Amino acid sequence: MRKVLNVALDVDGVLANFSQGAIDRANKMGLGPHFPTHYKEVKSWGMSEKFSEVMRDAWRDEEFWLNLQVLPNTELSFTPKAYITSRLVPSSVTEKWLLDNGFPE
Repeated sequence: MRKVLNVALDVDGVLANFSQGAIDRANKMGLGPHFPTHYKEVKSWGMSEKFSEVMRDAWRDEEFWLNLQVLPNTELSFTPKAYITSRLVPSSVTEKWLLDNGFPE
């Protein structure tokens, strides 16, 4: 008998390279010196004022969320039961990102 997996995946930081997106946004805003240069250097955001400033700028920007890159080596061998995220943009934006990047519905 085959075991059925009921797995939900977080989107940001698991599938989407949110960290690099935030770093790139900070650089565009002139805040780069307050951020790591590469997503692999991020251990914690610590909710610094500079990070909060970047997120205030990005929270409702659909293009920010749609343009996040897929994390390297993110290939699924199963179909998730659900995706989980906390964003201020409509769910349709996240759904579009998932489909545009080849993730199952």
